[in-house]
Amino acid sequence: MGGAGAAGDGFLDWWRSAGLGQAWGIVAAARADMPAFRRHLKKLLRAQLPDGRVVYFRFYDPRVLRTFLPLADARQLGRVFGPIERFFIESESGHPMRSYRLEAGRLAVTSPQAGDAAEEHRRLTGA
Repeated sequence: MGGAGAAGDGFLDWWRSAGLGQAWGIVAAARADMPAFRRHLKKLLRAQLPDGRVVYFRFYDPRVLRTFLPLADARQLGRVFGPIERFFIESESGHPMRSYRLEAGRLAVTSPQAGDAAEEHRRLTGA
């Protein structure tokens, strides 16, 4: 798992109890080493609008990403996900956490159980 979730299950438990509803960020699960994961995320910081303007894209803000993903086309989804297998993003109310992933090029959104983010971390890292 890349990003904040790499710190382990204790972090995820703390983040869920203290940070949900505060728009502190997102958790992403990826099969990539940290340098590749970081490069991918860095590329997401800039987005080009249809009129050609380049703007700052706050993908790490759960309010932005949970709004953008359902509106994105297949090409945009592919660019955002890249090596990322799953995003965990809080809902508007902060609960429940939602899981966003690509299935056959289409966005799939589910409400995972409490231990799913930790289980995803173990699956990806073999820990």
